[in-house]
Amino acid sequence: MREVQVVRWPTERTRLDALRRDGVPCLIVVASGTAVPTLRRTCEDWVRAGADPSEIRARLSSLRTRAIRDHRPSVDEEGILRFRGSLAPLTSTEVVVVSSLLEYVSTVVEREAIAARLAAANRSSSRNALDLHIMRLRKKLRPLGLSIETVHGRGYVLGAIKDRGEVPSAPGQGVPRPSAPRDGTAAS
Repeated sequence: MREVQVVRWPTERTRLDALRRDGVPCLIVVASGTAVPTLRRTCEDWVRAGADPSEIRARLSSLRTRAIRDHRPSVDEEGILRFRGSLAPLTSTEVVVVSSLLEYVSTVVEREAIAARLAAANRSSSRNALDLHIMRLRKKLRPLGLSIETVHGRGYVLGAIKDRGEVPSAPGQGVPRPSAPRDGTAAS
């Protein structure tokens, strides 16, 4: 995780935009008489210029804690997978697979659920095609510190490589999700 950056507002607006794009946690120091910018992420906070140093230290500490807790893999609208300051461009098919896995980080995602999402996106969803997608993704995700583990007979689990720490739980984790019926009928 990158260290929290202190950014002066509004003079360093461009720098703030770049740090936001890169997912860097920021403490925004707002000039007197200037409107406070809209905070866009949980790893952002603000103080007025001239704030007490103890308040600044407290906010920096809080931001560090939130950045660690909230730092999880994500795919942006351009199909770029981001995790811990690293990124990997994904093909449109890989976005479908990774998005399926990201919904339930550190939880088993059934092969059938991933295959159904691939089919819905008009992508090849056969058993061999899914195996190939997973194999390619493993190679692409490893440099980011992520792995896809196979749970025999069930599906896959996306998580952090152990020597780099654990991936925090994703929102909604642990919520039961419908599984595709095995007989080919529609789920109710």
